Amino acid sequence: MKNLLAVLIRFAFRIFPTPVSMVIARLHPDLFYLFPKDREYIIPFLGKYRMHAQPLFGIERNIMAGGYELEVIGIVQKYVKPGMIAMDIGANVGAISIALADKVGPDGMVFSFEPGPATFSRLERNLSLNPSIASIISPQNMGCSEKNGVMVYHELAHARGNATLGDLDAEWEAYESHEVAVIKIDSFVAEKGLRKVDFMKVDVERMEFNVLLGAKLTLEKFHPVICYETLPDMGGLNMTGGENFKRIQILLNSLGYNLYRVEGDHWSEKATPENFTLNILAVAGAREGR
Repeated sequence: MKNLLAVLIRFAFRIFPTPVSMVIARLHPDLFYLFPKDREYIIPFLGKYRMHAQPLFGIERNIMAGGYELEVIGIVQKYVKPGMIAMDIGANVGAISIALADKVGPDGMVFSFEPGPATFSRLERNLSLNPSIASIISPQNMGCSEKNGVMVYHELAHARGNATLGDLDAEWEAYESHEVAVIKIDSFVAEKGLRKVDFMKVDVERMEFNVLLGAKLTLEKFHPVICYETLPDMGGLNMTGGENFKRIQILLNSLGYNLYRVEGDHWSEKATPENFTLNILAVAGAREGR
């Protein structure tokens, strides 16, 4: 009976107009798994923008369901102000970039780093759907690390649309791989002549420490607010999530940052290697309380 119902729902999602399908699916998030994976939809985002979404890709399916990175978006809405310079490192198809652009406004700028060729193309298409903010976002088809050069980008077989520049293991196998350019944030800031960086979001699948290490001078000089991901399972890197958290903690503490757990819309409790959450908020003393 369940299989028959799933077949009927899949058929309905193929023939119903997108708005009708979206209303039905939002009755239960699991229904988004029944959307045709070979089709692409144009959906509303944050009430006033639009995005392309293909259910094949988990991130885009979550965007369709309205549950994508709500904690990160909440932090963006609190800490990002008009006129700021923000960086979206690991931008994927641009959902957080759009949220950042909405906050910094026409006097600000968002630099969006996405190295994956196909993902970057989808990012650019999403920007073209939103001309009111497209000029605020500067897409960069490159990754970020602790040194400049070339690395191998792996789109993950078990999570299409997600990728890493890090090492793979038995659990993280590649669907496809590409050599891509990578740059230190410090080098990028110098090349662009940026006079400030106010906010950084870093979500790069086990490469967060490398990115932050390559941004050390920028963090020391500008003390941007940082929202970064720390995976509890570091896979085949011979390191636990707690050990990875600790090395990031040591780096950021040395630059004057305090680290906070992110749980829903609460981020006042200090984060430690024993209690860290998936997303971490890092705020330097100079920006505390702003």
